[in-house]
Amino acid sequence: MDPRVGKMLIYASVMQCLPAVLTIAAGMAYKDPWVMPLDKKQAADEARRKFAGEVYIHIYMYGIYTQIYI
Repeated sequence: MDPRVGKMLIYASVMQCLPAVLTIAAGMAYKDPWVMPLDKKQAADEARRKFAGEVYIHIYMYGIYTQIYI
């Protein structure tokens, strides 16, 4: 495990937000989910903004997870 991810999980446990951080950590283990064909870049960017606006990949991955599974 990447030491930064381990540290993130320890802090999440202390701050009592482990479920959200586990989702983010699991998403960090994979490639960017926003694979897009060159001709559909604008549509992919709009979908990305729908979930998280202009924030980091980790936040919109959690937003996608919560909209689908929670």
